[in-house]
Amino acid sequence: MGAWLANFFANPALLAGASAGSIPIIIHLLNRQRFRRIWWGAMHWLWAAQKKASRRLRIEQLILLLIRVLILVLLAFALARPALHEGMGMLSGRPHAYRVIILDNSYSMGYSVGGKPLFDKAKEMAVKLVEQLQPGDEVDVLLANDQTEELTPTSALKHSDVIRDIQAARLSDSTTHLPRAIAGACRLILDRKSKHPRKEIVLVTDRTRRGWMEASDSPKKLDAPEQEAVEQVFGDEKAKPKLWVVRLAGDPHPQNAVAVRLDIDEKVVTAGVETQIVAEVLNKGLDPLPGLPVTLFVDGDRIGREEIARLEPAAKEPVVFRHTFPVAGSHALSVEVGLDNLAADNTRFLAVDVEQQVKVLLVDGMQKAEKMESEMDFLRQALLPSRAEEVHAGHMPLFPEVIGDGEFPNKELDDYSLIVLANVALIPKEKTDVLEQWVKRGGSLWIWMGDRIDPRTYNTEMGSLLPATVGEAVGLGNQEEAVRTNTQERVSDKVVDHPAIRSLANFKKEEGSLARMEVYRRFKLVAKSADGAQSVRTMLALENGDPVALDWNLGEGRVVLMGTSADRDWCNWPTLIQYMPLVNFIALDLIKPGHEARNRTVGEPFVYRIPRQTLGAMRRAGLSLRDPAKEPVQVDVQTETFSAVSKPSTRAGIYTLDLPGETPVAVHFAANRHNEESELDSIDDEELRTFLPASAGSKPERGLLLADHPLRGDVEFMDENLDEVVASIKKHTSGREIWRWFVMAVVVLLVAESFLAKRFGDFNR
Repeated sequence: MGAWLANFFANPALLAGASAGSIPIIIHLLNRQRFRRIWWGAMHWLWAAQKKASRRLRIEQLILLLIRVLILVLLAFALARPALHEGMGMLSGRPHAYRVIILDNSYSMGYSVGGKPLFDKAKEMAVKLVEQLQPGDEVDVLLANDQTEELTPTSALKHSDVIRDIQAARLSDSTTHLPRAIAGACRLILDRKSKHPRKEIVLVTDRTRRGWMEASDSPKKLDAPEQEAVEQVFGDEKAKPKLWVVRLAGDPHPQNAVAVRLDIDEKVVTAGVETQIVAEVLNKGLDPLPGLPVTLFVDGDRIGREEIARLEPAAKEPVVFRHTFPVAGSHALSVEVGLDNLAADNTRFLAVDVEQQVKVLLVDGMQKAEKMESEMDFLRQALLPSRAEEVHAGHMPLFPEVIGDGEFPNKELDDYSLIVLANVALIPKEKTDVLEQWVKRGGSLWIWMGDRIDPRTYNTEMGSLLPATVGEAVGLGNQEEAVRTNTQERVSDKVVDHPAIRSLANFKKEEGSLARMEVYRRFKLVAKSADGAQSVRTMLALENGDPVALDWNLGEGRVVLMGTSADRDWCNWPTLIQYMPLVNFIALDLIKPGHEARNRTVGEPFVYRIPRQTLGAMRRAGLSLRDPAKEPVQVDVQTETFSAVSKPSTRAGIYTLDLPGETPVAVHFAANRHNEESELDSIDDEELRTFLPASAGSKPERGLLLADHPLRGDVEFMDENLDEVVASIKKHTSGREIWRWFVMAVVVLLVAESFLAKRFGDFNR
């Protein structure tokens, strides 16, 4: 009985208040006059008058009694919130609704089935869901990818305007986060405060697993405000919405080749030198892909085409191209894989800076006139050998400039990609601050010790730059004496975890073993404890485990600290054949090409490092960044960090920044799609239900999906059949509430009762 009443009343329990209608009847019965009949002489005259008025009095009393009963009964009905339903004939009714339609526009929705993208099908369904609404209904449309974007700026739009916006909607280049989209709809319901009692959320998406699950197969989580919005909306038992998840059928055997990587082997790309470019293709489909073409473009020109003979499911295949960049500057690269049913992930982009030479500043703390006696002589020679043919051929891209420590305070650091300090006793405080900011903005610093170094001064004046605390000096500092007393220390060839040292260890020469590297004197280095990006890594260690070279990230830059000297006074390294490759491998590993910060994933901002000397001019002139469609993107010049930061990218492709000046210069940026969305594995509805709590106090079978609230009965998973979706929505409608009519009737009856009571009383007086 209670379930049946719930179909017609929002608060059926309050119908019990209708029993209050018996109160006027009871009062009437209790107040009836009880008298004894006594006949006396003149009684027959009074009895004749009473008999004449009795009928009228009874009718008046019945009218007032009926009105008073109706007042209490109708008030109880109003509190129970009755509703009229469709299919009730002349009394049928349909409530005004506030409907939020969520359109998944992540790039997996671009998959074509029968020659038609799923997103086009989703838009057609959304249009029909708007057309199915009656005048007076409110509707909002959200676009769902990794964020939630409001397609309709206000629910006051006409339905025709909403349909126009839906038809104009386009796919994004982002991934999917469907729980976040549902939380966005809940937040919209809370913010809109629609007067309509019925709320509906309809999500139209595909069947891919990654919309709901992380790569670990755990459900995607909501942050605290998002979860609070879901719990607040669905926790309201009287006004909570129904959620329909409409999932479009994809291809049961999807074919999808993905360009997952485009990179250049060399960290420094030099003009006029042949460069190896590597693309990588992954088959994320279920069938092998034969004869897969892969094409490379440089600055829009087709450079080469290779073919993968056969790519097995889940297999990854590298494709190698070779290209010589004729001129230095910024270049835009892209690779395209043969078309399939999901074209969005067939392209990969790369922005590359091609250098004529990379400038390295070597600061010598002890310059001497004698050949190979200065601190930097061996290091400079290792970075730039005197063999002119190699230099002119461009095989040695690093161009070192040696200065004394007295000249360093006057140097403009932004002209250099790497700065090396060797046995530099002290740097003025103001220059130390400039050096630290230069590192944090992306510069690389390499510090060697020596006999001019005072550990206490270094730890005090430069401590924030160093990955370690410099301790006491150990060792004799003389090769002959160390060998005679057998006190030399050898570098361990077991610690090769650092990328630069792995490159050296892979050098196919027996004499290149790290164990031949000896140290006669050094400062003890005590690594700092740091987390995340600032964690300290051991680059080189001695056989006793003590570190002799440490590395850490500082802001966007890097710092390497060597415990020994760069010359042969404290070690034998400069006399060994592996010294030259060691120095170059470390230098190239340290150098951070400017284009690294300009290759990002869609949704991330771009960062451009501005030289200090041009900061003012760029800020005055402004910077213009254009996206792949040539639309402008906002760029903010940040003077404190000497950088330009864009708004997060929204489209995949090549972006172009026009730098002001006498000769305009174009700098390229690249935004790539996240490969996660290319995974087309599906998830069925029953598995999704296992992530939803079934009832209050219960736990989901596999983990929370939306919020810690019983949602299973509020969510219905549907196929793409529009008629079934509409029928399901009608089935769960609550009817048009008519409690206001009952309240109005109560008010009218109260007025009528007061008027009639006074009128009848005056008449009978």
